[in-house]
Amino acid sequence: MQSHPQTVKKPAAKKMQHTRRPNLQTNSCFGLMALLLSACDIPNEPLVYPDADSSAAQLYQAKCARCHNAPQPHAHTAQAWPAILQRMQMRMKTKGATPLNKNELSEVLDYLQRHAAPVELK
Repeated sequence: MQSHPQTVKKPAAKKMQHTRRPNLQTNSCFGLMALLLSACDIPNEPLVYPDADSSAAQLYQAKCARCHNAPQPHAHTAQAWPAILQRMQMRMKTKGATPLNKNELSEVLDYLQRHAAPVELK
């Protein structure tokens, strides 16, 4: 019988694993995601509107908060509110909601303008 020389297997050379270090963009994305997810735990506190017991404030909240958070009156100037309300009236019509009638519109506009932000000086 012939003996065959035994072949000795050499251990495979370990491949160097290249590890990528996260770059600034990756870190920023993770940071932003963590911030957004942490905001989910913040309880939503109801907004407190000026003259909250007035019929105008209640009408504003009832009609405008149906689709979105109604902004505080001081979020815009008195001069800006008419165009904003007009745009929202049109949006309500396209969404199939009943827009404010003339009396309601007048009451809400008066309320918003009374509590609006002061005119910005340039």
